[in-house]
Amino acid sequence: MVLQKKENSKHGKLKSSSLFAFLLLTIYHLLFTTPVNAQINVATPFNPPLVGPPGRELEGVGKFVSVVLANAYIIAGVLLLFFIIITGIQLISSAGSDDRQKVVKWKATLTTAIIGFLIIFASYWIIQIIELITGIHIL
Repeated sequence: MVLQKKENSKHGKLKSSSLFAFLLLTIYHLLFTTPVNAQINVATPFNPPLVGPPGRELEGVGKFVSVVLANAYIIAGVLLLFFIIITGIQLISSAGSDDRQKVVKWKATLTTAIIGFLIIFASYWIIQIIELITGIHIL
C-alpha cells in the first residue's frame, strides 16, 4: 500500500512537471512568434526577387555562392556539435566492452570531425586575409 502511494506520487509529479513544461512552451510560442504576413494582392503578378539574408539581394551566381559559403560555416559548427555528442555517447557506451575496435573507430570519427571543422574554420580566415590583401569582398 505504501509502495503504491509512492509510485502514484512519483507519477503525479512527473505528470505535473510535464504539464508545466507544456504550458511554458505554449506561452513562449504564443508570445514570441513572428507574424507571417501571407496576404498578397492576387491582381498584381507575384515575381519575388532572389533574396538572401534580410537586406541583401542576390544579383548573380557569385553572390549566391557567397551566401552559401557564409552559411556553410554555421552548418559545419552544428555538424561538429552533432558528431561530438554522438561520438561521446558511443565512446561511453563502448568503454566497458572488450571490443577495442569500436573505441578506435569512434576516436577516429571524432578526430576526423574535428580536423574537418578546423579546415573549414581555417578556410574562413584564409578568405578574410585574401579579402584584406586584395580588397575584393568574397563573403
